[in-house]
Amino acid sequence: MDENHSYIRARLPFLRHREKHGLHGLYEPELSRASDKTVSLVKLWGDIKKRELKLRSQTLECITFTSKGKIEVHDPVGLDNLNAEIFTLTARRETLEGTMEKLSSEVPDFLCDLRKDRDAAEDIIERAPKEINYQLGTELRYFSAPTVEVAMKSHRYLEVKEKWEAAANASKAKLESIKPKIALVETQLTACGVLE
Repeated sequence: MDENHSYIRARLPFLRHREKHGLHGLYEPELSRASDKTVSLVKLWGDIKKRELKLRSQTLECITFTSKGKIEVHDPVGLDNLNAEIFTLTARRETLEGTMEKLSSEVPDFLCDLRKDRDAAEDIIERAPKEINYQLGTELRYFSAPTVEVAMKSHRYLEVKEKWEAAANASKAKLESIKPKIALVETQLTACGVLE
C-alpha cells in the first residue's frame, strides 16, 4: 500500500495542510475533515512507514561489505535490536494497511461526514413532530378551526404533516444505514489505537 491508494490519497491533502499550517485557513467541511480520525489513521501509517525505512537504513551501519562481496556483521546486537524493531513496525504497518483496506472497501467516507449525516437525520426525526404540532396550532389559532379534528383535516395541515412524515421516514432509513458504518469505522479506529 502506498500514497496512491484511494483511501490514503483522499486524506493526504488534509494531512499535509494540517502538518504545514495546522487547522488555520480551513473552513467547513475541510476543517472537520482535516481533524478527522481517519486522517489520523493515515498519519500513523505514514509515521510508522517513515520510521521503518529509517531503521532499515540504520542496519547498514551494523554490517560491512568485504572486498570479496560478502556481508560481515560487526554489531550483531545492534542489528538484532534494529531487526526486532523493524519486525514490530512492519507488523503494525500491515495491521493499519489491513484496516485501511477494509475501510476503503466498506466505508470510504470520512468519519466526520458520517457523523454529520447522522446528526442531520436525527435532527429531522426530532423536529418532524414539533413542526406538525406547530402547524396544528397554527390551524387552530390563525385559521380559526373550531376543533382539533377539523384542524387535522385542513389541507395546509395535511401537506405539512405529509412533508415532515416523509422527511422523518427518509431520515430513519438513512440513519439505519449510517449507524452500522459509524460503528465499523469507530471499531476499526479503536482497534488501531487512533480512537479512544
